[in-house]
Amino acid sequence: MFTGTEDQKIGAEDAADLTKNYRDMLIEMEDDDECLGAYFSSSGIQSLLDQRDCVGIRVYFALNEDGSKNLVVVGVSADENDQLGDDDACLGGSLMCPPRSGRDTILNS
Repeated sequence: MFTGTEDQKIGAEDAADLTKNYRDMLIEMEDDDECLGAYFSSSGIQSLLDQRDCVGIRVYFALNEDGSKNLVVVGVSADENDQLGDDDACLGGSLMCPPRSGRDTILNS
């Protein structure tokens, strides 16, 4: 069971190590479609968290019709199920990094 209070925080240095591992894998694979991250608005995330019985979110890796990478985000209930009812929302259409990367940080460069 999920509680919505699971402690999943990590420090910036640990986060940097994890994202560097991913960037190194992309270099090794010679991946031309380097997707380093994605942006979702606070209002979109909040709309999922405000759904009845939502205790967190789940992120799915996805591909657009043109083959470009994307993410789909759904709310999750305590019984670990995706919230996919008629009144529930899913988020897609993330703004990908790059090109929407902002300044260089230890997480993306």
